[in-house]
Amino acid sequence: MESHLMKLAAAIASSLEKFSERAQCFIYQYGNFTIPDPDGKKHYLNGIRTLGENIADNGGIRKTYWAWFERYLSDPQSTYYNNKRLQGLEEYSPEQMFFIQYARTWCTQPNPEGYKKALADVHSPG
Repeated sequence: MESHLMKLAAAIASSLEKFSERAQCFIYQYGNFTIPDPDGKKHYLNGIRTLGENIADNGGIRKTYWAWFERYLSDPQSTYYNNKRLQGLEEYSPEQMFFIQYARTWCTQPNPEGYKKALADVHSPG
C-alpha cells in the first residue's frame, strides 16, 4: 500500500510540474500582448489574471479544430458537407480558413475606453 501511495505521489508531483511549466508559457505569451490606449501608449495584459481562461480557450479551440479536421477528412470533396473554397480566398488552405473564421469571430471595432476593461478582464481580448 505504501509503495502505491509513493508512486501516486510521484505521478501527481510530475503532473503538477509539467502543468506549471506549461502554465508559465501561457503567462509569458499572453503577458506580452499589448493593448494601446487612445493616446497610443501600450499596456501589457496580465498573463496571470487571464491564465485560467487562456488555458480553457486554447483547449477549446484545439478540440474544435480536431473535430472539424476529422469531419473534413471524411468528406474532402464536399459530397455531404460544405467544404468548398470561397471565391477570392482560394490561396488559403482549408486549415487556414478554419483559423481565419475563428479569428473573425473576435473582430470588433475598438472602443476608446475599452482598453481599461480589457486590462482588468480575466478573458484575453480577441
